[in-house]
Amino acid sequence: MPDERSANALIHETSPYLLQHAHNPVAWNAWTDEAFERARNEDKPVFVSIGYSTCHWCHVMERESFEDADVAEFLNASFICIKVDREERPDVDAYCMDVCQAMTGHGGWPLTIVMDSDRRPFFAGTYFPKLSTPQRLGFSDLMERIHDVWQGDRQRVLETASNIMEMLNAASTSQRHGVLGADILRDVADYHDRTFDDTYGGFGIAPKFPAPHHLLLLHRAANRFPDAEYLRLSVDTLTAMRAGGMYDHVDGGFHRYSTDREWHLPHFEKMLYDQSMLLRAFVEAWQLTGNTFFRTTAYEIIEFVDRRLRTREGAYATAIDADSDGREGAHCMWTVDEWCSVVNSVTSDRSGELWAARFGLTHEGNVIDEATGSRTGENVPRLGNADVTRIQRDDQWLKIRDVLRTHRDRRPQPRTDDKVLRDLNGLHIMALAIAGRAFADAAIIDRATSAYEAVNRLCGDFRTYRDGRAHGVLVLDDVAAMGLAAVHLYQSTGNDLYLEDARRWVNVIRNQFLDEEGLPRRTSADTTDVPVRQRDVYDGAYPSSTSMAAELFATIASIIDDEAIRDEARAMITGHAKLIQEVPQAFCMLISVYDMLTSEPSSLTVFRENHNTVWDTSWAPEIGKVFLPSTVIRYDAGPEALMHCRGTSCSLPVSSLDAVRSLLAEVYV
Repeated sequence: MPDERSANALIHETSPYLLQHAHNPVAWNAWTDEAFERARNEDKPVFVSIGYSTCHWCHVMERESFEDADVAEFLNASFICIKVDREERPDVDAYCMDVCQAMTGHGGWPLTIVMDSDRRPFFAGTYFPKLSTPQRLGFSDLMERIHDVWQGDRQRVLETASNIMEMLNAASTSQRHGVLGADILRDVADYHDRTFDDTYGGFGIAPKFPAPHHLLLLHRAANRFPDAEYLRLSVDTLTAMRAGGMYDHVDGGFHRYSTDREWHLPHFEKMLYDQSMLLRAFVEAWQLTGNTFFRTTAYEIIEFVDRRLRTREGAYATAIDADSDGREGAHCMWTVDEWCSVVNSVTSDRSGELWAARFGLTHEGNVIDEATGSRTGENVPRLGNADVTRIQRDDQWLKIRDVLRTHRDRRPQPRTDDKVLRDLNGLHIMALAIAGRAFADAAIIDRATSAYEAVNRLCGDFRTYRDGRAHGVLVLDDVAAMGLAAVHLYQSTGNDLYLEDARRWVNVIRNQFLDEEGLPRRTSADTTDVPVRQRDVYDGAYPSSTSMAAELFATIASIIDDEAIRDEARAMITGHAKLIQEVPQAFCMLISVYDMLTSEPSSLTVFRENHNTVWDTSWAPEIGKVFLPSTVIRYDAGPEALMHCRGTSCSLPVSSLDAVRSLLAEVYV
């Protein structure tokens, strides 16, 4: 039973983020009709705070303001207070984030929103310190001002809320149809070339995010235009991320983003979606280059996620916190003395200092205190780009790494957000299916199939699962991501049940999420507690739900040769053509799908007996190692053979290793 002593209404929730706030003195409520009804009856504005369990600045705002008795007393008397887990309710978060970006020009978490009892926002911001400074308004003063305006100038508040709703409704119904130019893929690839950091990799200056969907687009541009240098942009970026502090050299996995240009000091949380999308990017980089560095890194990601995020039920947890022991990154940092003590305990040559130097550790520390600008004596391990490819093959390092990991596990550990989200699991299952196919590795494919079954078993008809409870309304992200997982599992297993499941997800999107123009909405038609059914088209930390739906439709259409579904996929893209033409770099995944749709339909048909998959054949690795972004895999009964079809023309089936190689060479060209 939950501990209800000194608890607020969040004590009965399952979200780890909401439960973190269950013992705040603030009288938090979940996003419920009852909370808004109370606001109406008590004539109070609604304060909505949105974040997620592994968010560092969310923790800071909680410590400074939400755990403060005086702040809580004022909030409880003057507002109805609501906490939202953005991962549990991405539709609510997107609705409020659009308001914040429109009103302030930026967004982020924690997201601070004030609205009326009709869910109409009239104020938006992000993190606020408790107390005001000459440079910044503090949270306490801010909420007092909002309360005063609510009491003394209600008409202005309601006019602001009405204007914001008009803007959101106009944006959700605006006409964006158009025709994309034939050069759109090259145009956006050239944009990445212009903004590329030739010194450190990545794009722009700082902070730098992994943004794997940008790299996936560059892979398709490199495939389409092999004489250009697009592949180098991705290769250099992936190498720099794996070498720098963005990558956890001791425990594995990638952190959320780099706070600096050099990929040195990360923001320390680790998200499932980053691992999943980066896994796909590293797999494709290996296919395009043949460099085992990328293949090995892909395996490292798979092993990290299985070790730290796989739940006992067989699905995947959401994230690992940035903070431990009250400090961000405390579990990841090392002094030289501690590092050397551990390394010297397992090396006969007592080479701790040498390994410290190799990973950039110094006695002064390579971590700089943000407030004082002084070195802290602590270090984040990092490597040079030239050294990172060698370290993966260094047997001594692999032994040292395991001992360092064991030592680090004795420290206070960050929390794991162990809820199972359908969309993030779908992304990871898809990435596993792609990796298993690429590496002809049945064990990886087995991981993907068992996780897919676990998610469906745990979540049922709901979005999320935790602690024995499934709940939450499905959003487009859930349906599209699980559809992509299913369609890639079909291509990796030949099991028709996955193809049937993918087609079922397509029909769910058609029936519940497409509007009268054939464009996807993030929420289903029967969702009533978010005032605006928004379109989700811009890529964020991971691809937009619209781009995932378009990729699902395009892939299914090619597998079953259904022109109607292909037309629906095209409509999802051309229906936003005006926006894409304005800022194409914000639509990398939609443009990648458009590249597939504008290519002549291409498929490999695997003939097999007794329902064997392609991975039972001697030539399976030959298929996997070739990058074929616009080619799907089909299965049919018959003697073991492979056939390629392009458009309405098909090759003769072939079965010998040499003939398969020749056929695949023609497909690649």
